[in-house]
Amino acid sequence: MSPRLAQLDPTKSWMALDAKKNDLLYVFDAYVHKVLEYSWPAGALEGTLTGFSEPDGICVDKSGDVWIPTAP
Repeated sequence: MSPRLAQLDPTKSWMALDAKKNDLLYVFDAYVHKVLEYSWPAGALEGTLTGFSEPDGICVDKSGDVWIPTAP
């Protein structure tokens, strides 16, 4: 299944194959418990992360790794 088509299933995480070519902006939506990844500055949806009980912010370490803590 194409990563772009996978977004039709809101219960599954997906990421566009070419997403790593772009700078990404991560946005968490605490209401639906998802993290959305958009290309920056274009703003195209590049992926969705699901399966969080309650995302409680986003942080980045010195290596550029993105961390998403969850509420206990």
